[in-house]
Amino acid sequence: MWIILSTIGAIVIVAKVFQVDWAELSGRTMVWVDWSSSIPCMQPDLSTTTGATLQCGGTELTEFTVANASLGLRALAGAAQLSTGVLTTLPAVILAVICFNTLRGRAFTRTITRALVGGAIAVLVFGVASDLLSSIAATAGLREVFAPDSPWYPPRFQLTVTPLPFVAALMLAALAAVFSQGMKLQNERDALQRENQALEDETRGLV
Repeated sequence: MWIILSTIGAIVIVAKVFQVDWAELSGRTMVWVDWSSSIPCMQPDLSTTTGATLQCGGTELTEFTVANASLGLRALAGAAQLSTGVLTTLPAVILAVICFNTLRGRAFTRTITRALVGGAIAVLVFGVASDLLSSIAATAGLREVFAPDSPWYPPRFQLTVTPLPFVAALMLAALAAVFSQGMKLQNERDALQRENQALEDETRGLV
């Protein structure tokens, strides 16, 4: 069901690129949004303040929607969403491969090892792509809306990659090594069983 729902979601994302005139963006940008004036807070000068006081601040603009977006911006936003969707679906795919082979009595096979290695590579690629495309799409959206002299116009792209794709890829690679070692031990055990069976057959023949 996880994989099916993710597939339907991917189809919807692709359809939205060509069917709607707005783009949903979620990524880090260089634009800083101050808190609303209705929030009771104090300026950084707290010399005259007693007791607990909320200090004024702001937040980075990361999630917003651009109306009347160009096709290029919608395609960029769709690519970022697809990368995130593939990344969140990969665990289900890998788990399905492991479960199906285990139910068939083949817990340690080359198929599982290849699936884990391929999953590690895919997690690394789509994890990095998701982080980069999200930030690029969000910055491009703001640049499409605001003029270069506007304070809301991001002066440059903020490209950051979280360590999660690297950690997940390393864990999958380690798991692939475990399954590979298990496959070798299973092959050695099967070979030993065949030798024992051959010796028993030979002994029966001599008797």
